[in-house]
Amino acid sequence: MFYYRKLSEEDVSKLHQRYRRLVQEKDNRVNELLEYRKRNNRQKRLFKEKKKKIIDEQKSKMIDQLLKVMNKRDILTSNVDAWTRTKKLLFSGGYIEKGDEKWSEIYRKIVSPVSAHLFDKHSHDALNEYIMNQ
Repeated sequence: MFYYRKLSEEDVSKLHQRYRRLVQEKDNRVNELLEYRKRNNRQKRLFKEKKKKIIDEQKSKMIDQLLKVMNKRDILTSNVDAWTRTKKLLFSGGYIEKGDEKWSEIYRKIVSPVSAHLFDKHSHDALNEYIMNQ
């Protein structure tokens, strides 16, 4: 306390006020950053949910279209969740022949690892842009 020997009570109270203000500013910055992160996480979550819903709808349409072209629509379902089972029932493997050209393009879009191909888009960025504009 020897640093502050010649300080009056008023000077000490000014120091307390300054320190209190600095602590409050730091707390405000932290709270602002936390709110920003919270808002961004919410936006990401909502976007992912919207994207999944749109992709599932498109995939269901494509599966329905594939089953219509293959004339097996009455037997199998176009449910996205059951697609792996449906795919195993339809295809035992082998090469695509001349008669399979009608449905092979649709099938390639459905099983493509790039979900943008379902919408005839070339990249994930183009797909995200399309979904944002929906």
